[in-house]
Amino acid sequence: MSVKVKVTGVVKYAGRWRYPGDVLEDVRDEIAQQLVEQDVGEIVSEEETKAKPASKNAKSSEGDK
Repeated sequence: MSVKVKVTGVVKYAGRWRYPGDVLEDVRDEIAQQLVEQDVGEIVSEEETKAKPASKNAKSSEGDK
């Protein structure tokens, strides 16, 4: 599972400095928890890492007469 984290302090993540207000996407749970424990981030939302199946546009064949 991955989460979205809003940065509340200055932190280096993925080799780049991030500043308060930045939102980090697809953060692993362990990393997100570390950011929260160190008071430099807050979890905004949790997301499933599995791709959701794309919805297919079903067309009815009634108009093809």
